[in-house]
Amino acid sequence: DFGLVRWPAPAERAARANGLRAIAPIRAAYGGSDLHAPDADLTRAVALDVAALLDHLGVSRTAVLTIGGDLRFAVGLSRIRPRLVSDIIAGAPELPRLPVERWRRLLDRTVRQSMPMLSFIIHAAFVQARRSGKEDFLLVGAGGCAADRAALRDPDLRDAMLHGSAVCLGGSVLAHDAFARARLDASRDWKPDLAACQVPILLIHGAEDPIAPPVLVAEVAASLASARDETIPAR
Repeated sequence: DFGLVRWPAPAERAARANGLRAIAPIRAAYGGSDLHAPDADLTRAVALDVAALLDHLGVSRTAVLTIGGDLRFAVGLSRIRPRLVSDIIAGAPELPRLPVERWRRLLDRTVRQSMPMLSFIIHAAFVQARRSGKEDFLLVGAGGCAADRAALRDPDLRDAMLHGSAVCLGGSVLAHDAFARARLDASRDWKPDLAACQVPILLIHGAEDPIAPPVLVAEVAASLASARDETIPAR
């Protein structure tokens, strides 16, 4: 939901060297674009946008890489265009109805009760991030997770996150309304959609992931015919 559209520079160079084509769709209301209609089903709308982009680019079949909450959009894309998606590789996946940390429980509860209030809270957080700097904002977001803080000390990863999030938070862009709508969409129970997905799914997450603990992710993966999980050990 932070609109991360860049890879670390070594990964981008490796992709080019190996002839891989990486396409980073920018969702509606990011990068200064317009929001979807208020009554739109966001998951379906995003999936249709991505399908239209791939058709425009002449892509007939592709693997889809996701991060965080983007997994549900990839699942949605595979449902409306099953022949288009060969595999889904989900990094740090946000899975439906997993127990979550207190701050995320608060956000989900708030969004269900008052969408304008959530948008206001996120807007305020983004304004503060602009004032204090995105790096400080990301460090605060990492909280007590030592692995996340260590990752932000990697200059290539740090640059990818700081520059790649510009479509969400950067310059004249504050995509707080889009972020809030994405939280509303994520708060619904989309486990039936995930269970019905026929595309192979690889769930990759860190051993210290505070959003989706490895034990719980493994349980979800075991319950899905098309999924497997891989834990990246802490360094």
